[in-house]
Amino acid sequence: MEKLAGKKIFSLRRRVSYKKSGFKSHKNFTGKEYKVEKSNFSFDINLESPLIISWDIPNKNEQLSGFGGWFIANNENVSIDYYTEDINLKTYQKIHLYPSWSKFGSAWFSENNKNIKVKTIFKSNKNCKINFWGLSVGVIEHQYLKQNIRDNVKKRMFESSPEALFLFIKEKGNLEFNKKKVLKKPTKITLKACNRCGRFLPVNFNNESNELSFSNHCKANHLLPCKHKTFSHLNNVSDNKVHKLKHGFQLEDRYCKKLAVNAPLNPMRTAGQMKEDGNRRRFFEELLEEIYKGSPQILFKHKYNSELSEHIWEKFYKKCFKCKKNINTSNEMNLDHTRPLALLYPLDKTATCLCKTCNSSKRDRPPVEFYKEAELIDLSKITGLKLF
Repeated sequence: MEKLAGKKIFSLRRRVSYKKSGFKSHKNFTGKEYKVEKSNFSFDINLESPLIISWDIPNKNEQLSGFGGWFIANNENVSIDYYTEDINLKTYQKIHLYPSWSKFGSAWFSENNKNIKVKTIFKSNKNCKINFWGLSVGVIEHQYLKQNIRDNVKKRMFESSPEALFLFIKEKGNLEFNKKKVLKKPTKITLKACNRCGRFLPVNFNNESNELSFSNHCKANHLLPCKHKTFSHLNNVSDNKVHKLKHGFQLEDRYCKKLAVNAPLNPMRTAGQMKEDGNRRRFFEELLEEIYKGSPQILFKHKYNSELSEHIWEKFYKKCFKCKKNINTSNEMNLDHTRPLALLYPLDKTATCLCKTCNSSKRDRPPVEFYKEAELIDLSKITGLKLF
């Protein structure tokens, strides 16, 4: 079954937006432009010879600092470890299978003026070549940071790296590598324009659901008239070639979406809008109750005399399945539809235990678009769902 753009066939169309964030779109870019560049440099790594990047990061009190970048590795078993003694570091990374690009990094609002040191260690159990693009480190200065940012947004700024850093560094930090760069055969990387800041940031054309700098939008529909093809076509700025998208990308990059759209507009949401979003979800749940002749969660409780959330939490050993973070109580867990609600799958005993960050990253994607092959095998064993 195909995902329905906007889910509006079941839950009606969203109301028209009428409030302004206070930030303007870029005068030269619409978010529908792209270009292709080459990686900046590369390294050879293996299990005995990992790559270590040492970051010396300046801090400015109450200002945003960070580090990170994008990379591609021709081995699926690349992992990243972070080491620091200075702060409680929350990192954000998405590691995708070759030939997709991946990313890593962190960003935070500083509480003092003391530089901090962080090491990122890239490991691989096989000989592997790893290419990098857009590595950045330092204190960030940008107009969006001058607004009164809510505390809950500040706490989650680590999720905006590396997009928050690229080209926005006011005071640069230093980075060093433990091995020499290999300059042979740079790898191509596709960059899409942001319609807010005008920067070109990485996306994966070979598999659009392997998100990087831009979140996916609704499924692209190439049958619509041209005036509605906002998210389905991109134009190459070099030769005017048109690239058709399967899913489509947001016009704003993740950093601009967070601070130029969500941060200023979310507090303006009315009770009616909140209720509308809740109703949209309830429409889906009511449809599923009709299909399954009852609520799967209530049916589970009657059958096993146990709460579904407690069962799933213990079933996954009280840890997030994706990042392995400990989850102290079932109330802190995000009970994920392993198979998405958007495809009309119920929340039942096949659910997955995820932390808030990983659940937000997965959204309504099917497992094959979010987990690695080895993770899919483990998930199949735990949930009982078949791989094929």
